[in-house]
Amino acid sequence: MPLTEAGICTSALRLIDADGVEALTMRKLAAALDANPMSLYHHVPNKEALLRGVARMVGARFRTVTLEDAPWQERMRLLATDFRTLAHRHPNLMAYSFSQPDFIQPED
Repeated sequence: MPLTEAGICTSALRLIDADGVEALTMRKLAAALDANPMSLYHHVPNKEALLRGVARMVGARFRTVTLEDAPWQERMRLLATDFRTLAHRHPNLMAYSFSQPDFIQPED
């Protein structure tokens, strides 16, 4: 199966969920994908870019609250609940992203 950025990020997220961001290396990721480590660099320039790609992928799963007629308190409750669910699903990534200054960028 050919490598894609999305496939690489998905596999990286599995490794992050299992062992944490610190344990993720490009070599471990390549082994999980049964690929040559240098092949990954055709899709992601470095580990930092990979982590940003993983964060964007996870962030895209975050639901946006669209209850325009609901009171603001209800919309905030739903937003907080959705964020909590996502944070519980990927605690290692969330802990890393909040420990790094400026990890989440406006374009993310």
